[in-house]
This record gives sequence, C-alpha cells and structure tokens, in this order.
Amino acid sequence: MSLPSRKRANPLSETFSYSKAIFLKDLTIYGNTYFSRFFDWQGEAREALLLKIMSSPSDLFNKRLKLVTLAASVKYMGEVNYGDTIIIDVIPSKITLTTIELDFIYRKEKEGTDIAEGHQRIGFTNRDGRILPLPKILLANGKKYLSKDALDHVAVLERKLLWISEHSSLR
Repeated sequence: MSLPSRKRANPLSETFSYSKAIFLKDLTIYGNTYFSRFFDWQGEAREALLLKIMSSPSDLFNKRLKLVTLAASVKYMGEVNYGDTIIIDVIPSKITLTTIELDFIYRKEKEGTDIAEGHQRIGFTNRDGRILPLPKILLANGKKYLSKDALDHVAVLERKLLWISEHSSLR
C-alpha cells in the first residue's frame, strides 16, 4: 500500500497526530505487538480526529448518526516495545458525497521510524442503516487537515450537500 498523502502538496494543511503509549496489553507473551492492536489504534486516532473537528460529540450522535467503517487495512513494517510511544498521523485523503478515506502513518516517536501504514474508508448512516451524506460540520471544520486532492473536491461536495438539504425529501 502506497500512501499518496505522504506526497501531499497542500502547504496550508495541518497534520493531525495522535500519540499512543505502548503497554503490556498491546504485546504478546513474547513481547511483540498484537497485529490487531494496529486496528484498535487506528480507530482511536480516527475518533480523536473526529473529536477535534467536531465542536461536540453530540454534533454527530444527537442526530442519531452512526459512524460506519466500510474498509480498513494495515501494512505492518516494524515492531514496537513496551514503553514506546508511537505517533499516528491521520490524513483525510479522499472525500466523496458519502465517504471519507483516511490514511494513517504510524511511527515511533523517539526514532521517527515508520512502523506501519493504514487506510480506512468511513461513512455515516441513520439509525435504520440508510446511507447519509457526510455531515456538513465535518467538511467545514475539517478542511485544515485535508490532503490537496481531498481539498479540491470539498467545494463541489458542499454545493451537493446544500442542494440535498434544500430538497428534504432526499434525507
């Protein structure tokens, strides 16, 4: 998996980084990392980004929205040890009307070496499972973290979302 976000050319964007300490629960009895923990950390980093973007978690969940992970992957490249701190950069790399793709770069804080790369595609549904357009607040408040490719699509998406909100029968 090659992450195009590594080469992103949006000089105005910020990188959202999530820091994670490695504890014994993250390791096997042999001291190596449970592979599944990378998916757990990916979810934690994604949720931390959403908390940062949203003015309040209730912005999403009081509207009875469900966050749905449509796809997730991790490419493992290195080991972590008890007591290490890792940094997970989360880069929104592609946006459609109903989904966001996130790239994850995991690295050891002290050494700065990459230990994994990951990817997720997420969306939102209502409580009945009907796919919904991305929440407007997510696009409005999250622009500063977008890759250049994703940023190029936001204006078009905002016009589509405005049209949808004006035609309430599509909700």
